[in-house]
Amino acid sequence: MVTGIALFFVYLHLALNVRFGSDGAVLEKQAWDVLNGNPLMRGWTVADIAFYTIEIPELAVLEWLHGGIAPVVLSVAEALNLTLVVLLVALLAKGRATGRAGVVRALVAGGIIFAPVAGANSTVMLANPDHLATQIPVLAAWLIVDRARPRWWVPVAVAALLAWARMSDSIVLLEAEIPLLVVCAVRVYRRSRPSRARWYGLRGQWYEASLAAAAIAAECVAQLVLVTIRAMGGFTAYPLQETFAPVDQLSSHVGVTVESALLLYGADFSGSPLRGNLTLLTMAVHLIGVLLAVAAAGYALRRFSSLDLMPQVVTVMLVTSLLAYTLLNDGVTVGGGAHDLMPVLPAGAVLAGRLLFRPPVPRRLLAVLAATLALYTGFLAAYVVQSGPIPSQTALASWLQAHHLRYGLSNYYAASLITVDGDSGVMVVPVKRDVGQLILSPWESTTSWYDPARHDATFLVATHMQGCPADDASLWTAAARATYGPPTRTYSVDGAQVWVWTHNLLDHQLPQQPMARPSAC
Repeated sequence: MVTGIALFFVYLHLALNVRFGSDGAVLEKQAWDVLNGNPLMRGWTVADIAFYTIEIPELAVLEWLHGGIAPVVLSVAEALNLTLVVLLVALLAKGRATGRAGVVRALVAGGIIFAPVAGANSTVMLANPDHLATQIPVLAAWLIVDRARPRWWVPVAVAALLAWARMSDSIVLLEAEIPLLVVCAVRVYRRSRPSRARWYGLRGQWYEASLAAAAIAAECVAQLVLVTIRAMGGFTAYPLQETFAPVDQLSSHVGVTVESALLLYGADFSGSPLRGNLTLLTMAVHLIGVLLAVAAAGYALRRFSSLDLMPQVVTVMLVTSLLAYTLLNDGVTVGGGAHDLMPVLPAGAVLAGRLLFRPPVPRRLLAVLAATLALYTGFLAAYVVQSGPIPSQTALASWLQAHHLRYGLSNYYAASLITVDGDSGVMVVPVKRDVGQLILSPWESTTSWYDPARHDATFLVATHMQGCPADDASLWTAAARATYGPPTRTYSVDGAQVWVWTHNLLDHQLPQQPMARPSAC
């Protein structure tokens, strides 16, 4: 308990100093809408990861406790999620082992995953809700499988947890439902072969067959609930668009997979300068965790048939996640896409702690592990001390409030951030720029935002986004003038351009683009 509380406050400090993005800010808006009487999220069109059953209820509770939308709400949620993942990984690795062996297993697994480093790894782990919280119900399901005796309620509980997670995140199909189904089907088949000298009782066969059925039931229940929500007028989710990568791209995808896995483990040294600095040294130490995970995965694959049920499922979970990330066409960017490989981190950590350290554990090995854990903890402490304030849209949001500008427009990547950084004192909703005009995109938005009978939008904010051309602001100016006419007043505030009109901008019915993630420019 004490360890978990300490970890939470460390992660909270780091999360408060890691800039979250627009996706996380939009989730706060969705949670606030749910909290204020829209539980089915009517009118919302969301991405292929709905977050509906995990992050949104969590954020809604935190917003209720805080009293509104604020940056700290998302930071608290991410710190809590990472803390729970670390504790569940440690419990899974420990298994039923007691004494020194149990402690070593838990520390090895928890040590591999507990220390996110500065830079991209902290961004993936603590900046935006993106597959991290999904690991909580999945790991909880595996903990039940591992610790509970075969009883009728175990498949029911597992199906409920996986269905709950699947309604929120489509990655559950690949990382949990398929692995559980495949492993249980193989175990039932192997135990049923007449050529084997040993036959197993009906109870054992029933238990594993029912777990396989639980995996199927979880998918069916999740899909049925989502369809029912849509039929009742609730949110619409963007369908998955993955395709298999062309053969000539597979070699590059393998490289991206390796680099993304290293990033998740805090060991991605690619592009780092070859000189003494804290970041490079930290990444070098974190390679120990990578090596332990690789060794454990190799051990699990070689001795797969002799493993217990839970380690078998986690092994297949790791393999399916790696294969999907490599073979599907979305796995092409490092950093921005590494979150899609998230299951590999807890899976590798669990296998390393569970399989590589069996009693009796030599004292020399204990000394090495203690020194490595001390280094991990020391580097984490150094980053906690060094972390400082981050840029935000607070100054811009405060300026808008001071000038009585309460409702306006901006690009997707700035709109929600301005709202959240302003503690919901100002509301900014997204529009897109395309071929010299402003348009709407249903991506992570709700139709109520653009209803002129409910809102009076009087300004537009243009901010320069990293990676966009230098004349991007002038292109926004031209598109805004073409759509709404010349602004009444113009301001330059904290690096952003604010254009103000005297009429309601929502009276202009903007054309709508098909569902797609908005570009930054």
